[in-house]
Amino acid sequence: MPYLLFYVPAGALLDRLDRKRVMLWCEGVWVLALGSVPVALWLGRLTYVQLLVAGFVGGTCYVFFSVAEKSVLPALVRPEQLTPALAQQEAKSRGAGLVGPPLGGLLYGVAHALPFVADALSYVVSFLTVSAIRADLRVRRTEPPGPLWREVAAGVG
Repeated sequence: MPYLLFYVPAGALLDRLDRKRVMLWCEGVWVLALGSVPVALWLGRLTYVQLLVAGFVGGTCYVFFSVAEKSVLPALVRPEQLTPALAQQEAKSRGAGLVGPPLGGLLYGVAHALPFVADALSYVVSFLTVSAIRADLRVRRTEPPGPLWREVAAGVG
């Protein structure tokens, strides 16, 4: 659902915002959303609604983070490194997609809260990594942006 609702608007919004700050916010919110699951599980208070909300919040953060991540790459590597960097980024995503589910199942077999704790900790590491980026990741515009709705409509078109 977050993809359907936010993917195109995220691109238009990120053209107006400091992408590094957005990425850091996404990581922080992700940690809180995912971290709430094992805490509620340990307290015996985990509900289906909480899982849905945590999933929706995490999915929304993923949409904004992934759009920002793809758009900042040209600011982080030299032009001749861009194609290999994009390939590495895609390989990382596909590798995580292949390894993640079996690893999550294994961790769940050890302790029901463990995959959520491990996932939340991975976002802490990502937060620290993103915070170490020194490049300016804001979009430099030569003219002020138009109305947001118009940019979103252009993206849909």
